[in-house]
Amino acid sequence: MTRIVTRNKEILAKPELTNAFQDDFYGYNDDRLPEMYKSAAFNGFEVGWKPNM
Repeated sequence: MTRIVTRNKEILAKPELTNAFQDDFYGYNDDRLPEMYKSAAFNGFEVGWKPNM
């Protein structure tokens, strides 16, 4: 979760990227991300996974 928040802050700090992802970040708030994760887990989505690298 921390890596995602950090990545998002980096995107939002660069105007050229913010414009490219403007629709994706509409209404984005770092504080809501953990709550959305908890809600997904509560509703049966798999949690604790990690991408294969």
